[in-house]
Amino acid sequence: GYSETYDRICKVCGSKYVGGFNPGTQKIEEQVREMFPGVKTLRMDMDTTRNKNSYDDILSKFSSGEADILIGTQMIVKGHDFSNVSLVGILLADLSMFSNDYRSGEKTFDLLTQAAGRAGRGDIAGDVIIQTYNPDNYALVAASHQDYTDFYENEIAYRELMNYPPIWNMLVIFMVSKSENIVDKAAEDIVSILKGKYKDEIVIIGPTVATISKVKDLNRRVVYIKNALYNELVKVKDYVESYTEDNEAYKGVMIAFDFNPMNMY
Repeated sequence: GYSETYDRICKVCGSKYVGGFNPGTQKIEEQVREMFPGVKTLRMDMDTTRNKNSYDDILSKFSSGEADILIGTQMIVKGHDFSNVSLVGILLADLSMFSNDYRSGEKTFDLLTQAAGRAGRGDIAGDVIIQTYNPDNYALVAASHQDYTDFYENEIAYRELMNYPPIWNMLVIFMVSKSENIVDKAAEDIVSILKGKYKDEIVIIGPTVATISKVKDLNRRVVYIKNALYNELVKVKDYVESYTEDNEAYKGVMIAFDFNPMNMY
């Protein structure tokens, strides 16, 4: 429930160059209509596709030329074939690039490549404009050139440097409890016993608060564990399970395990 006034001044350095991002599709649609009066637009997001057939209806209208511009979230990126689309604009590519996920570069490259592929599928040549505050980022540069090899070479070097999959394997221990105190103690205890048993055999990151720290009054904590060998992480999982199974300290804690997660917690 903590809150404070947003006064557009950085409280650390005093800079006045502080702003907020509002990349909602509805706001973008409003701005497009202001900038291009008379242009017909369609919007595809969670709000406009709630009804059973709304998704197909929107795509059908755009395909038949009932709108000039289709504005949407990632759901408009993959698999659509519109021969008359000659321009694709990607707003704030940085949003996916700098998430707390070791696969963020890969996801961004994939997303931008898919989005770019919507333009120029017919007889008209296509152009793609990517808006970013980091135009020199390797994933963005490779995506702009549609250069998979360049992206892979940079990305695999990063994975090797940081011992991330697919070079090493990763185990996530995810803990949830109604009590913040109990889940904090449980997470710290698990890290302590693992350091005592495995010493330098595994790499432990955490414990830390999950990206979304609380959902429906449940506090969420996470520990990441890395090792080159998958079977070694299975042993870690089995050890944690046996240690916590009949342990009174873990009565109010739900524990889940995830190997080589496709999304971070």
